[in-house]
Amino acid sequence: QPLHGEFCSLTNAARFLNSNKSTCVQQVKDIKNQCLNDVNWNGINFVYGFQVAPYPSYIMEMGVGLNQSSNLISPTLKLPIMCNENCFYSNISKPSVQVDGGCNNVLSKITYAVTYSTNITIKIINVDVFVTLANISKNSASFLQTFEYKFQSASTNVQPNSSVSTNSSLYSASNISLQENVSSDVGFSSTVLFERSGNPGYLIDYPLIVGYLIPNNFSGMVNLSVLTTIKPTTSSMCEDASFNRIPVKFGIDFLTACFVSVKKNMTDNDCVIWQDQIFNLLLKDLPTHVASFGSLDGSTAAGWIAIVNNKPTSKPSSSNGECQNMVMGVSFEILYAKTGLFGNPQRKVVGFQVKYNTPRSLYFLCIEKPCSSSYKQKFVVTQSIAYIDISSTPQAEYRPIPTFTAKAPNDFLYPFF
Repeated sequence: QPLHGEFCSLTNAARFLNSNKSTCVQQVKDIKNQCLNDVNWNGINFVYGFQVAPYPSYIMEMGVGLNQSSNLISPTLKLPIMCNENCFYSNISKPSVQVDGGCNNVLSKITYAVTYSTNITIKIINVDVFVTLANISKNSASFLQTFEYKFQSASTNVQPNSSVSTNSSLYSASNISLQENVSSDVGFSSTVLFERSGNPGYLIDYPLIVGYLIPNNFSGMVNLSVLTTIKPTTSSMCEDASFNRIPVKFGIDFLTACFVSVKKNMTDNDCVIWQDQIFNLLLKDLPTHVASFGSLDGSTAAGWIAIVNNKPTSKPSSSNGECQNMVMGVSFEILYAKTGLFGNPQRKVVGFQVKYNTPRSLYFLCIEKPCSSSYKQKFVVTQSIAYIDISSTPQAEYRPIPTFTAKAPNDFLYPFF
């Protein structure tokens, strides 16, 4: 990491549970000598030859020496090894000098994906290493290296039941269900990894952490998830948008839309089905709770805020073949406040509300009169994300001005008697 200026330095230590990414410059002075002997160029040195303690005080508590590896974690190299050109490596190897004087297999980027558990105590359980190599030409004066380490929580995922109607020709069953792979015995599926979005307060442009409160759980555990929204597509149709979704990022206001193609002569049942399809598109992956801080995990319900979602109960109906009372958009309003010290405020989510657009009628505008029964018209469906800062304005406080209290001795007036 860069210590002073832009040049690389290996003296900066990685901090526990604090993700970081940095890019620095490696100078090329003697390419042949550095290619063969510089430890900073050799990716092997960043993968092997060291182990990771589960938590900071582990070695002091357990008395583990340098020659002991009990419960220490060895990093796992993930294959294939990537490179900056159109190639890949089946394994990592030492840098070597090219025939033309350049250097092959130079470390370009390394990422440590550190998985930690929150059972009883917070501790690291796995470290995966992703390596990218590059070739340096003999005329290069410098090159860039990127170092990244990110901490991600291991959460056991529980699946909620979907209440959305599946009697639809627009979406398949796999698209309508909020989540899949429900376990038949206790409702748990495989372990899912979630990267922290702050420590503790949320960081801008990091995913908004949400979750489902696990019912009938004594400890009040929360199943972690990530809120998603419609991703704009080239076709602008909602059929494609149901497959393309992007995570909602904290602090980033967002407005997106897509079109649904509705036919003329809709029945009451057709309108109800279309409304269910639209709700499923707009509310897909919407959980029950949102994390107040970006560092929360699902081990306890403390710090999780219930999402206010007053879904309309009125059903749409058909009038002259046109759907009435249709909700065609929703907006997510997230309230947050800056807490803690004035010099280092932490962003905390204090409220989350789902607001539904005013119901409307789907009126058809036909070029030819009357509209044919096969005529279809596009109607827009919208979704918006809005973050509202409700932080109180800091008020300067000063010590009160000291007051002077005049006092005299008890016998001050004695000479006058």
